[in-house]
Amino acid sequence: MLKGIKSIISIACFTAIAATSFGQWSIGPRVAIGTVATGEQEIRIIPHSDELPPEMTFLGGNGVKSIGFMLYNQIGPGFLQIEALGTKYDLEFSVLNRYARSDAGVQQLTETNYIFEVPVSAGMTYRNVKLGAGPVLEVLIDKESELESISRYEDTANKVNGGFQGLIGYKKGKIHFDMKYIYRFSGIVDGFGIGNDNLRLNKSANRLTFAVGMTF
Repeated sequence: MLKGIKSIISIACFTAIAATSFGQWSIGPRVAIGTVATGEQEIRIIPHSDELPPEMTFLGGNGVKSIGFMLYNQIGPGFLQIEALGTKYDLEFSVLNRYARSDAGVQQLTETNYIFEVPVSAGMTYRNVKLGAGPVLEVLIDKESELESISRYEDTANKVNGGFQGLIGYKKGKIHFDMKYIYRFSGIVDGFGIGNDNLRLNKSANRLTFAVGMTF
């Protein structure tokens, strides 16, 4: 499946880039910074073994940074925008070992995700203001997780994920300023497990970003 998704991405990017030679599209660099918009919340753990699970809390996230390129097509009062970005973001967790006798057992652990994402937006423009929405495809490239120090930790992250984004932006000549909210379909606790225990947290690591791009 991952190989097929990569092939689709490659074909889509090649087609879009080729379209620029016919003057239908403009292309240029794109950078973005932001944060994980999901706030602090306790992770409920229902044990399915004789071993007592830790107490865990999702603390939030930060460090969202993206770099790549964007394609833009103005279609009358509407627009179509495609991006290909390498993105890094951090998630923070508090973990308390229940065997510890004091707060010294509390650890703050970080998980760093590296993804390749392809956001697609379609919408309308009015006096250089853009308003759009569309799907987001994510491919997990790498993950560095301090959660590996937890007993019975398992990495259960999917290599391919999806999401949906809303965008409001402003286009000044060749420069694009965009504020985006990205809702991820997969939940935070879908990315890891603790043995056969059941982890409950109905939240996703949704991202709020501010991006700047230039098209030619």
